[in-house]
Amino acid sequence: SGGASAAVCHALKELRARSVVISRSGPDPYGNLDRPRDAAVIALSAAVLRMVALSEPFYGVYIVLEGCLLGAGNTKAPFLFNVIGMWCVRIVGTFILVVLLHRGLTAAWGAMICHNLLLFCIYVLYFRSGRWSALTRKE
Repeated sequence: SGGASAAVCHALKELRARSVVISRSGPDPYGNLDRPRDAAVIALSAAVLRMVALSEPFYGVYIVLEGCLLGAGNTKAPFLFNVIGMWCVRIVGTFILVVLLHRGLTAAWGAMICHNLLLFCIYVLYFRSGRWSALTRKE
């Protein structure tokens, strides 16, 4: 378990470093991609990419932990975490922010980021609890 924790920590540090580089690279970190020429679209895209870049390490960790749980045969908890998070945070949250409150594109992406952060917290807590594993479960 110590080796797995060290690997996850190393992956998180690597992803965080890459996210910071991308988020600080300006509005077009990839240079020559075909993109709209409208300055407003470019500025909005850059803002959303910066938001998402900072959340990607958390997304990466929760995806790895989800894979660990699925690989260990625990499919019920990840299913519940994802369905509840998707409907309560991502879908309903986006609807409220965009349709009811008219907050726009960045709010829609904010709801997605909140969903990823929620899943990160849930997966880390659940994984650390040991309740997912028959080897560490206290019966």
